[in-house]
Order: sequence, then C-alpha cells, then structure tokens
Amino acid sequence: ELALCRVINGLDTNRFKHSIICLKGASKIDEYLDVDVDIYCMDAKPNEINLPHRLYRIIKKIRPSLIHARNWSAWPEVAVARLFYNPRLPLVFSFHGFDSVQKVPLRRKLISVGISLITNQIFTVANVSKQIMVKTLGLNKSRISIIPNGTNTDKFFPDKPGQQKTSKLIIGSVGSLTPVKNHVLLVQACSDLVQNGVDAEVSASEVCYDVIVRDLGLPQRSGLEVLANWRRAKMQARVLIL
Repeated sequence: ELALCRVINGLDTNRFKHSIICLKGASKIDEYLDVDVDIYCMDAKPNEINLPHRLYRIIKKIRPSLIHARNWSAWPEVAVARLFYNPRLPLVFSFHGFDSVQKVPLRRKLISVGISLITNQIFTVANVSKQIMVKTLGLNKSRISIIPNGTNTDKFFPDKPGQQKTSKLIIGSVGSLTPVKNHVLLVQACSDLVQNGVDAEVSASEVCYDVIVRDLGLPQRSGLEVLANWRRAKMQARVLIL
C-alpha cells in the first residue's frame, strides 16, 4: 500500500482525485497520505457472491474516470461490477505477483483469459512477471505492458570514485520475506557463496525478523546477527537483520 500512497501523493491534486476500495481488512496508509482520499473497506468474505454488486454501488457513488484493479485478487469482482455501470469506464489491471505459492487452478486461468478481454490495459512491473502472466494465467503477451519499478538512486548506487571498498558481499533484500517471495532461494545462494570462500551475508529489515525465523527455520538467537544452518549446503550462512 505504501507504493500506492507514493503515487497518490506525487500526483497533482488539482488534476487527480483518488478513492481507495479495500476488499479485505482495513487500510494501513491513512497516516501516510498527504491529500484527502476516500477509503472504503468492504470486509469481503471468501467467494462472496454479492461483492460485485456492492462494488458497483460504490463505483456509482464515486463516479470515477478510471478504475485500477491492483493484483489478481481484486480483478474479477471489479471487472464484473464495471459491466453494470454506464457509461463503461476504462479498466486497468496491474499484476504484482501471486499471494500464494500454490499452483494456479485451471478455474483462475480461465477467468483471467475471459476478463482480460474486457480490460482496457494490463501491465506489470518486470519482464519476468510478464512471462509468469503468460505462462501461468494464459494471457496474450501482446496485451501486457511493463512499467518498471523505480529505484531510489540516492540509497542504491554503484561505488563512487575513491570510495573505500569492502571485501564483503552484502545481498540486500528489498521485498518482503513472505514465503511467496522465495527468500529461501536467496539464503541458499548466499550459502553457496560462503561455501566457495566468499564473505557474504543477506541483509533485510528488522520487521522481517520473525518471518525469517519462522519460514527459514533460523534458530532463536538474540542480537542482530543470526547464524542459520542451511541443510542442503551443510554449512552456515549469515543473515544480518538491520
């Protein structure tokens, strides 16, 4: 949601007005918004049949110029709700990855192909996720555009001339460390590097500490540096919690 918040705060308030609909749970970005934004929390139940109608009523109230469905979980119901609204509004769908590591059911693939035909614009943030959409959801690659994720070059930049170099290789994890992000693979890569004599470590945010311990099976240790036994590599990889 913070990425959405940055987009809203960065656009001209004289030209753009935003409304946010949260299908499940409550919004967590209210305090980060610099402008007045209407936020609707649906508290939707799993497979709620009446959800498209409820969404239609909010769309009718807001009367937007464009609808953006962020990620797959919001796409089908929004696409159906939009069909009842006249005049037909442009619908944009953005794909940011799956919420689960489970195999995508055939039902979801068929639904994706169907609602893609009534969606005006589809985009994702990287070429690899575009390939996932084509292979996993069965979407036509010619329909999918790419808007790359931005990088803060004030924080992430190559070594400057004359800057003291270090022999240590630090692998920074920018994304969340939930299982679907496959952080285990990153730790395995770090393990392989250390096993081959490279002084390497993985860095992540402190808020992810509990997730690392739970999902990667790290031992419960105090302090910022955690030693993790990686069973496949049969060696120790260091995970640094910033």
